[in-house]
Amino acid sequence: MQQKLNISLLAPSLIFIGVALMGCGRDTMVYPDPAPAAAATPAPQPPSSTGQTVTTIDQLNNLPSGFLNQSANGGIATVSIDGTSTTSSGGPSTAILLETEPVKNSSGGFNGNGVGNLALLGAINYSGTSLASLATITFDAEVGATGSAFLSVILNVDLNCDGTSFAVLETSGPALLASATAISGSSYLSFNASINQNVWQSSGGPIVGTSGTLVPSTASVNTSDLGALIAASPKACIVNRASGDPGLPNGLPTAGILFALGNSSTTDFNSAFINSLTIASTTIDSSSWSQNSRTHNWSQESRR
Repeated sequence: MQQKLNISLLAPSLIFIGVALMGCGRDTMVYPDPAPAAAATPAPQPPSSTGQTVTTIDQLNNLPSGFLNQSANGGIATVSIDGTSTTSSGGPSTAILLETEPVKNSSGGFNGNGVGNLALLGAINYSGTSLASLATITFDAEVGATGSAFLSVILNVDLNCDGTSFAVLETSGPALLASATAISGSSYLSFNASINQNVWQSSGGPIVGTSGTLVPSTASVNTSDLGALIAASPKACIVNRASGDPGLPNGLPTAGILFALGNSSTTDFNSAFINSLTIASTTIDSSSWSQNSRTHNWSQESRR
């Protein structure tokens, strides 16, 4: 659907309680807000400005506080040994693993009809933050040698920060990868998804203002930075919400900032490690997550 700045949309106000999701051979219960959380899982955040809650899929991933695994079908976001180095104590280094399983699923895992697998890491502490203030979104990642999927960053945006008009913005995977730079002495690359980077698209069709297209559609080969959008919508803010976007998990309120590997059509094996990420002025790295990590091997994990 084509998004225009002068179109008013009703903000959803559903709170998803006790919805059971299937996938990745693990408990995928969605919990209401507020709800008690396991020690390794951050507590659910307060409702966003649209009245939505943020939910978690499972309790197994040792992710840093403020981050959740919100993957769909055979995708996962977890902390795992990345095998690239050793820590100061001599143990193996760890990173956030995004991984998709090589399987085609029945439809129902996404808001749309996709049967693929999406690894999704949600950053939940930025709901209500102005889009303009998120000047920096960068991360260092090691991408697996095989697979067809790209890393991307997805933003849930309330264009007026009043619950009347929304957009889902996404970096073009190929454009983001093309602009990545090598890190000397490392197998990791540095990715830049900041708002001033010419890598952004809109998943709901182009966002159009009085002066023309502000952000091109994901159906286009074109990309843009977010400067024109912010100039036209200076109050735009990040929001945690169930967007209904066809490429996001079915019915799940997702974080306002999402780090993704794959999409609703991805049916092959893909993996990537993220060992550092910066949002605005906050940097998250291996000092921020649990060292009680686990290796992840799809062939050794029981499936439903």
